[in-house]
Amino acid sequence: MNNVILLSPSSAKKVERLVEDPQFHLVHMIFNTDEGLPIHPAHANLYMTVLSGTLSIQLNDEPLLIVKAKSVVKIPFGTVMNVRNLHLDQLELLVIKDFPQA
Repeated sequence: MNNVILLSPSSAKKVERLVEDPQFHLVHMIFNTDEGLPIHPAHANLYMTVLSGTLSIQLNDEPLLIVKAKSVVKIPFGTVMNVRNLHLDQLELLVIKDFPQA
């Protein structure tokens, strides 16, 4: 059994699911300039960690947030989010999805 997960670098957009348990997911994302996710509501409580680059994120109707590397953004379940890389440097994220208990 392999207990080590390597984050693989990429020059292209990447969304890779590293761990998928019933109540917890761990996702590695890489976005180049002007890339991101479709606007959508969070399907879980999210903890979005910026590993490198700069995250541009809008939550619900709040003003755009600019989040630098080594920062964590907490996003509650149901929050509509617009996740983008609007900067020149590549953006790398590690996202924890904590699903609400039934």
